[in-house]
Amino acid sequence: MEKDLVAEQIKEELLKRKWSVCTCESMTAGMVASALGDIPGISEVLAGGLVTYMTKEKHILAGVREEILNTVGAVSEECAAAMASGAAERMGCEACVSVTGNAGPTGMENKEDGLVYIGTYVSGKTAVREYHFSGSRQETREAACLQALKDLLNDIRNEKRP
Repeated sequence: MEKDLVAEQIKEELLKRKWSVCTCESMTAGMVASALGDIPGISEVLAGGLVTYMTKEKHILAGVREEILNTVGAVSEECAAAMASGAAERMGCEACVSVTGNAGPTGMENKEDGLVYIGTYVSGKTAVREYHFSGSRQETREAACLQALKDLLNDIRNEKRP
């Protein structure tokens, strides 16, 4: 229920600004875009979403530089920032949220289970936040989805209106 409330608020904030939004997701595999898609009327502001689960797709679809992927990796602050800004630029959106992390239990890239980076791109500004969630793989993915929506909403609200 909380997810629906936050997604509805995102829609309202975007409508006020006449902005569009997109998503670029790895570990959540489209959960954020799906949460937004559950809201009636979202087609007025939701341009679409990229699921870049494989590392190479982050480069191909979102334009993440190979240097980032080869040095700090796909589960990193730098990658989350590049995913958010790259997807926004490619889709022509004023806002974007990205999610990359390790939901576990496999121990990807020597990053601990539950490590998540959420990036937001809002009106030309990119921010990234690091989170450490606990629980099962599904609980981690659901927590990351809700947090991504909250981060996006907060950053949209904190941006000056055009």
